[in-house]
Amino acid sequence: MTNDLLSQAAFILITIFMFIWMQKVPQKLLTKFRNKNRSSHDAKRHFIIGAQLLAKSRSTKDHTSSIKLAKSATDEANKSISLDPNDAASYILKALALDAQGLGVSAVEALDVALSPVTVKSLSYAERADALLKRAEIKMKGSKRGRVDSAVEDLVESVKLKGDNAGAYRLLGECYEKKMMTGEAVEAYERAVRIDSECGAARDALNRLEAPVVPTAAPEETPAVVTTVEKTKKVKKPSVKAKPRNPSLHPPYFEMIKEAIVTLKERMGSSQYAITKFIE
Repeated sequence: MTNDLLSQAAFILITIFMFIWMQKVPQKLLTKFRNKNRSSHDAKRHFIIGAQLLAKSRSTKDHTSSIKLAKSATDEANKSISLDPNDAASYILKALALDAQGLGVSAVEALDVALSPVTVKSLSYAERADALLKRAEIKMKGSKRGRVDSAVEDLVESVKLKGDNAGAYRLLGECYEKKMMTGEAVEAYERAVRIDSECGAARDALNRLEAPVVPTAAPEETPAVVTTVEKTKKVKKPSVKAKPRNPSLHPPYFEMIKEAIVTLKERMGSSQYAITKFIE
Protein backbone atom coordinates (compact mmCIF):
# COMPACT_ATOMS: atom_id res chain seq x y z
CA MET A 1 0.00 0.00 0.00
CA THR A 2 2.75 2.41 0.97
CA ASN A 3 4.69 1.56 -2.15
CA ASP A 4 1.65 2.30 -4.30
CA LEU A 5 1.19 5.69 -2.67
CA LEU A 6 4.84 6.53 -3.18
CA SER A 7 4.68 5.45 -6.80
CA GLN A 8 1.61 7.59 -7.43
CA ALA A 9 3.21 10.57 -5.70
CA ALA A 10 6.38 10.19 -7.77
CA PHE A 11 4.33 9.90 -10.96
CA ILE A 12 2.40 13.08 -10.08
CA LEU A 13 5.61 14.98 -9.33
CA ILE A 14 7.20 13.84 -12.59
CA THR A 15 4.08 14.88 -14.51
CA ILE A 16 4.08 18.32 -12.90
CA PHE A 17 7.79 18.76 -13.59
CA MET A 18 7.38 17.78 -17.26
CA PHE A 19 4.42 20.14 -17.61
CA ILE A 20 6.41 23.05 -16.20
CA TRP A 21 9.44 22.20 -18.35
CA MET A 22 7.34 22.00 -21.50
CA GLN A 23 5.91 25.41 -20.71
CA LYS A 24 9.28 27.08 -20.10
CA VAL A 25 11.26 25.66 -22.99
CA PRO A 26 9.00 27.05 -25.75
CA GLN A 27 8.97 30.38 -23.93
CA LYS A 28 12.75 30.46 -23.85
CA LEU A 29 12.96 29.56 -27.51
CA LEU A 30 10.36 32.17 -28.38
CA THR A 31 12.19 34.78 -26.32
CA LYS A 32 15.45 33.92 -28.02
CA PHE A 33 13.81 34.14 -31.43
CA ARG A 34 12.24 37.49 -30.57
CA ASN A 35 15.54 38.86 -29.30
CA LYS A 36 17.29 37.73 -32.46
CA ASN A 37 14.67 39.40 -34.65
CA ARG A 38 14.85 42.55 -32.54
CA SER A 39 18.63 42.65 -32.85
CA SER A 40 18.40 42.15 -36.60
CA HIS A 41 15.80 44.90 -36.89
CA ASP A 42 17.87 47.30 -34.78
CA ALA A 43 21.00 46.49 -36.76
CA LYS A 44 19.15 47.26 -39.96
CA ARG A 45 17.87 50.54 -38.51
CA HIS A 46 21.38 51.67 -37.53
CA PHE A 47 22.67 50.66 -40.96
CA ILE A 48 20.06 52.78 -42.75
CA ILE A 49 20.73 55.77 -40.50
CA GLY A 50 24.44 55.39 -41.19
CA ALA A 51 23.83 55.19 -44.95
CA GLN A 52 21.74 58.35 -44.83
CA LEU A 53 24.46 60.17 -42.85
CA LEU A 54 27.11 59.06 -45.34
CA ALA A 55 24.98 60.28 -48.25
CA LYS A 56 24.68 63.66 -46.55
CA SER A 57 28.41 63.69 -45.92
CA ARG A 58 29.12 63.16 -49.61
CA SER A 59 26.71 65.88 -50.72
CA THR A 60 27.86 68.47 -48.16
CA LYS A 61 30.32 71.02 -49.54
CA ASP A 62 31.58 72.17 -46.15
CA HIS A 63 34.57 69.95 -45.27
CA THR A 64 34.10 70.16 -41.50
CA SER A 65 30.44 69.23 -41.69
CA SER A 66 31.21 66.44 -44.13
CA ILE A 67 33.78 64.88 -41.78
CA LYS A 68 31.40 65.20 -38.83
CA LEU A 69 28.63 63.40 -40.73
CA ALA A 70 31.05 60.70 -41.83
CA LYS A 71 32.07 60.12 -38.20
CA SER A 72 28.41 59.79 -37.22
CA ALA A 73 27.95 57.29 -40.05
CA THR A 74 30.87 55.29 -38.66
CA ASP A 75 29.24 55.25 -35.22
CA GLU A 76 25.99 53.94 -36.68
CA ALA A 77 27.87 51.28 -38.62
CA ASN A 78 29.60 50.17 -35.41
CA LYS A 79 26.23 49.90 -33.67
CA SER A 80 24.91 47.78 -36.50
CA ILE A 81 28.00 45.56 -36.34
CA SER A 82 27.63 45.06 -32.58
CA LEU A 83 24.08 43.79 -33.11
CA ASP A 84 24.78 41.67 -36.20
CA PRO A 85 28.53 40.99 -36.52
CA ASN A 86 28.12 38.50 -39.36
CA ASP A 87 26.61 40.96 -41.84
CA ALA A 88 29.24 42.19 -44.30
CA ALA A 89 27.13 45.18 -45.40
CA SER A 90 27.71 47.01 -42.12
CA TYR A 91 31.48 46.58 -42.43
CA ILE A 92 31.33 47.94 -45.97
CA LEU A 93 29.38 50.96 -44.75
CA LYS A 94 31.98 51.49 -42.04
CA ALA A 95 34.77 51.30 -44.62
CA LEU A 96 33.09 53.92 -46.80
CA ALA A 97 32.59 56.26 -43.85
CA LEU A 98 36.21 55.84 -42.75
CA ASP A 99 37.43 56.45 -46.29
CA ALA A 100 35.36 59.65 -46.40
CA GLN A 101 37.34 60.80 -43.35
CA GLY A 102 40.63 60.04 -45.06
CA LEU A 103 41.30 57.00 -42.86
CA GLY A 104 42.34 54.66 -45.65
CA VAL A 105 44.14 52.10 -43.49
CA SER A 106 41.16 51.68 -41.18
CA ALA A 107 38.83 51.50 -44.18
CA VAL A 108 40.87 48.65 -45.67
CA GLU A 109 40.77 46.84 -42.32
CA ALA A 110 36.96 47.09 -42.28
CA LEU A 111 36.79 45.69 -45.81
CA ASP A 112 39.15 42.91 -44.76
CA VAL A 113 36.57 41.85 -42.17
CA ALA A 114 33.73 42.16 -44.69
CA LEU A 115 35.62 39.84 -47.04
CA SER A 116 36.65 37.38 -44.32
CA PRO A 117 35.34 33.78 -44.55
CA VAL A 118 32.69 34.31 -41.85
CA THR A 119 31.06 37.50 -43.13
CA VAL A 120 31.61 37.17 -46.87
CA LYS A 121 28.94 34.46 -46.94
CA SER A 122 26.32 37.21 -46.64
CA LEU A 123 27.43 38.72 -49.96
CA SER A 124 26.63 37.58 -53.47
CA TYR A 125 29.45 37.06 -55.98
CA ALA A 126 28.73 40.42 -57.58
CA GLU A 127 28.78 42.13 -54.18
CA ARG A 128 32.09 40.47 -53.33
CA ALA A 129 33.51 41.70 -56.62
CA ASP A 130 32.46 45.28 -55.86
CA ALA A 131 33.87 45.09 -52.33
CA LEU A 132 37.19 43.87 -53.76
CA LEU A 133 37.14 46.75 -56.25
CA LYS A 134 36.55 49.26 -53.46
CA ARG A 135 39.38 47.81 -51.39
CA ALA A 136 41.69 48.05 -54.40
CA GLU A 137 40.67 51.69 -54.97
CA ILE A 138 41.54 52.61 -51.39
CA LYS A 139 44.83 50.72 -51.55
CA MET A 140 45.79 52.56 -54.74
CA LYS A 141 45.51 55.88 -52.97
CA GLY A 142 48.62 54.99 -51.00
CA SER A 143 50.61 54.54 -54.25
CA LYS A 144 53.11 52.22 -52.54
CA ARG A 145 54.49 49.27 -54.53
CA GLY A 146 53.29 46.74 -51.98
CA ARG A 147 49.83 48.29 -52.06
CA VAL A 148 49.76 48.18 -55.85
CA ASP A 149 50.61 44.47 -55.88
CA SER A 150 47.87 43.82 -53.33
CA ALA A 151 45.40 45.90 -55.35
CA VAL A 152 46.19 43.85 -58.46
CA GLU A 153 45.33 40.66 -56.55
CA ASP A 154 41.98 42.16 -55.49
CA LEU A 155 41.17 43.35 -59.00
CA VAL A 156 42.06 40.05 -60.65
CA GLU A 157 39.74 38.28 -58.23
CA SER A 158 37.08 40.96 -58.76
CA VAL A 159 36.96 40.53 -62.54
CA LYS A 160 36.80 36.76 -62.09
CA LEU A 161 33.65 37.17 -60.00
CA LYS A 162 32.18 39.93 -62.16
CA GLY A 163 33.68 40.09 -65.61
CA ASP A 164 31.54 42.94 -66.95
CA ASN A 165 32.89 45.67 -64.65
CA ALA A 166 34.67 48.23 -66.79
CA GLY A 167 35.79 50.17 -63.72
CA ALA A 168 37.68 47.17 -62.38
CA TYR A 169 39.52 46.67 -65.67
CA ARG A 170 40.31 50.39 -65.87
CA LEU A 171 41.82 50.39 -62.38
CA LEU A 172 43.67 47.16 -63.18
CA GLY A 173 45.20 48.94 -66.16
CA GLU A 174 46.35 51.78 -63.89
CA CYS A 175 47.93 49.26 -61.53
CA TYR A 176 49.81 47.60 -64.38
CA GLU A 177 51.02 51.01 -65.54
CA LYS A 178 52.47 51.69 -62.10
CA LYS A 179 54.23 48.34 -62.30
CA MET A 180 55.60 49.27 -65.76
CA MET A 181 53.69 46.36 -67.33
CA THR A 182 52.57 48.23 -70.44
CA GLY A 183 51.30 45.24 -72.37
CA GLU A 184 49.06 44.07 -69.54
CA ALA A 185 47.89 47.64 -68.97
CA VAL A 186 46.85 48.05 -72.62
CA GLU A 187 44.99 44.74 -72.51
CA ALA A 188 43.12 45.76 -69.35
CA TYR A 189 42.17 49.16 -70.82
CA GLU A 190 40.96 47.50 -74.01
CA ARG A 191 38.75 45.18 -71.98
CA ALA A 192 37.32 48.20 -70.15
CA VAL A 193 36.49 49.92 -73.44
CA ARG A 194 34.93 46.76 -74.89
CA ILE A 195 32.65 46.54 -71.86
CA ASP A 196 31.89 50.27 -71.74
CA SER A 197 32.64 52.25 -74.89
CA GLU A 198 32.06 55.46 -72.93
CA CYS A 199 34.86 54.76 -70.45
CA GLY A 200 36.83 57.92 -71.19
CA ALA A 201 39.63 57.23 -68.73
CA ALA A 202 40.44 53.93 -70.42
CA ARG A 203 40.30 55.52 -73.87
CA ASP A 204 42.64 58.32 -72.81
CA ALA A 205 45.03 55.77 -71.35
CA LEU A 206 45.05 53.80 -74.61
CA ASN A 207 45.79 56.96 -76.57
CA ARG A 208 48.58 57.80 -74.16
CA LEU A 209 50.12 54.33 -74.33
CA GLU A 210 49.87 54.00 -78.11
CA ALA A 211 53.47 53.23 -79.17
CA PRO A 212 54.57 55.35 -82.16
CA VAL A 213 56.14 53.50 -85.03
CA VAL A 214 59.78 54.62 -85.09
CA PRO A 215 61.50 53.98 -88.44
CA THR A 216 64.58 51.81 -88.29
CA ALA A 217 67.78 53.40 -89.59
CA ALA A 218 67.94 52.28 -93.21
CA PRO A 219 70.63 52.52 -95.86
CA GLU A 220 70.46 55.45 -98.25
CA GLU A 221 69.66 53.23 -101.21
CA THR A 222 66.35 52.14 -99.66
CA PRO A 223 64.55 55.41 -98.84
CA ALA A 224 61.25 53.88 -99.89
CA VAL A 225 61.14 51.78 -96.70
CA VAL A 226 61.49 54.85 -94.54
CA THR A 227 58.89 56.69 -96.56
CA THR A 228 56.43 53.83 -96.18
CA VAL A 229 56.93 53.70 -92.45
CA GLU A 230 56.51 57.45 -92.16
CA LYS A 231 53.32 57.30 -94.20
CA THR A 232 52.01 54.51 -91.99
CA LYS A 233 52.79 56.59 -88.95
CA LYS A 234 51.07 59.65 -90.38
CA VAL A 235 48.00 57.68 -91.34
CA LYS A 236 47.78 55.96 -87.94
CA LYS A 237 47.88 59.12 -85.83
CA PRO A 238 44.66 60.78 -87.07
CA SER A 239 42.70 57.55 -86.59
CA VAL A 240 43.80 57.38 -82.95
CA LYS A 241 43.10 61.03 -82.27
CA ALA A 242 39.72 60.76 -83.94
CA LYS A 243 38.50 58.58 -81.07
CA PRO A 244 36.22 60.55 -78.74
CA ARG A 245 37.80 61.44 -75.42
CA ASN A 246 34.99 61.52 -72.97
CA PRO A 247 35.54 62.31 -69.32
CA SER A 248 35.40 59.35 -66.95
CA LEU A 249 31.80 58.36 -66.30
CA HIS A 250 32.70 55.93 -63.52
CA PRO A 251 31.18 57.44 -60.36
CA PRO A 252 32.91 57.23 -57.01
CA TYR A 253 32.20 53.87 -55.46
CA PHE A 254 29.02 53.66 -53.38
CA GLU A 255 28.06 57.28 -54.08
CA MET A 256 24.50 56.23 -54.91
CA ILE A 257 23.38 55.57 -51.31
CA LYS A 258 21.11 58.58 -51.23
CA GLU A 259 19.47 57.64 -54.52
CA ALA A 260 18.96 54.09 -53.28
CA ILE A 261 17.14 55.21 -50.14
CA VAL A 262 14.95 57.66 -52.05
CA THR A 263 14.18 55.22 -54.87
CA LEU A 264 13.43 52.10 -52.82
CA LYS A 265 11.02 53.78 -50.37
CA GLU A 266 10.56 50.63 -48.33
CA ARG A 267 8.11 50.93 -45.50
CA MET A 268 10.44 49.45 -42.89
CA GLY A 269 13.52 51.11 -44.40
CA SER A 270 15.71 49.98 -47.25
CA SER A 271 17.50 46.69 -46.68
CA GLN A 272 21.26 46.54 -46.45
CA TYR A 273 21.47 44.45 -49.59
CA ALA A 274 19.12 46.68 -51.57
CA ILE A 275 21.12 49.75 -50.65
CA THR A 276 24.37 47.93 -51.30
CA LYS A 277 23.10 46.98 -54.75
CA PHE A 278 22.45 50.63 -55.59
CA ILE A 279 25.69 52.03 -54.20
CA GLU A 280 27.76 49.30 -55.80
